Amino acid sequence: MSNKTALSNYGGHWRYAFFAAPLAAIGIPIYIHAPKYLLDTYGFSLTALGIIFLGLRLIDVIQDPFLGKLAQLIGKYRQLSILFFIFLLISSLWFFFAVEPFFNTFAYVCLTLFFMFTAFSYISICFYAQGIKFVEAQSDRSHSHLSAWRETGALIGIITACLLPSALEYLNVDPMRGFAFVVILLLIIAYFVMKGSWNYGTKDPVKDYTIFLLLKDKTTRGFLILSFLNASPVAVTSTLFLFFVEARLRMPELAGLFLITFFVGAAISVPFWGKLTSKYELKFVLSIGMTLAILTFMFTCLIGPGNFPAFFIICIISGACLGADMSILPAMFARHVAKTKFDNSVAFGVWNFFNKSTLAISAGLILPALAATGFHSGTNHSNTQLLSLTILYCFVPCILKIIALLTLNFGPIERNKN
Repeated sequence: MSNKTALSNYGGHWRYAFFAAPLAAIGIPIYIHAPKYLLDTYGFSLTALGIIFLGLRLIDVIQDPFLGKLAQLIGKYRQLSILFFIFLLISSLWFFFAVEPFFNTFAYVCLTLFFMFTAFSYISICFYAQGIKFVEAQSDRSHSHLSAWRETGALIGIITACLLPSALEYLNVDPMRGFAFVVILLLIIAYFVMKGSWNYGTKDPVKDYTIFLLLKDKTTRGFLILSFLNASPVAVTSTLFLFFVEARLRMPELAGLFLITFFVGAAISVPFWGKLTSKYELKFVLSIGMTLAILTFMFTCLIGPGNFPAFFIICIISGACLGADMSILPAMFARHVAKTKFDNSVAFGVWNFFNKSTLAISAGLILPALAATGFHSGTNHSNTQLLSLTILYCFVPCILKIIALLTLNFGPIERNKN
């Protein structure tokens, strides 16, 4: 069966969006809840957490290009490989959140997270690469249109992931164990929804476009550097979000609501950004979103304890700006890759490498820097500790976003419409 036939039979943007939902939902506990979960459950120090996540995310980052190459080499067995890695993902997710460590806790946590990161990365690479094949099988070939569907599905999954723990706790169900069960069930359903669509075909059967050749391309390098810089602010705020809400705002019970508000803002904004990209050039629209994000988040440093309305508004607006990042930048990169001879899987493997390296750096630098001030989980902190938290959570992301905005507008990124 050809790729076009498969996508015609099983395609439909809703199938692609449906698979995006549980995949994105898994990212919430991996990137936001895991550090504080390990701190509260097993008593790891911030320094130990920094070491764990720096090491694991460095491994995760380094292996992404090779996972992309693996996806290319597997070729026609792509669907079977997806099944294997989904099994690995749901197993590691269950063992991490639902099973008590049955050997050394540190080693157990590292091993389950390693398998979780690896499976999540491989599936994500194949999923984004398949998106290009999907668009190539359509008459309008609109990368931004498919991206809007994918990111809407992803944001629905993220919002669900934010709501689930609180809802399950209200029902007297273990929140993280129940979360793992629900997401695993949704991921299994999503696999069957997408079954038959995981097809692979090389762009050029003669030439082998390796990772190194891909990095030699000036425009590709520009996109990868931009993705690193643009993902860095989110990596920093994701790492520190729960600590900021607990220590600076002193509203830990509202952390879930703030997260939901943030991602609802992103979900609602995606159609709006999609409408703008159909009328205006993509680079211009993304610049608007990035500028608005900087102006909005600067006000975070002025918020004091208990100031719910101000932080609520910031969550909505900054979430809407995230909608631009999630839907426009990947669409721009996908459009660029589609015009080249580079393999989709290899290209998105390298893309993941640059995106997720920000998480490794954030975990390795931000948490130990905060720990150096004597900061700890809780609400009893000195002014110096709170000032350090504010600088790391508010000012550092804004500076990184400004650099990303300058890179977008003065780097080698071509201008194009939808």
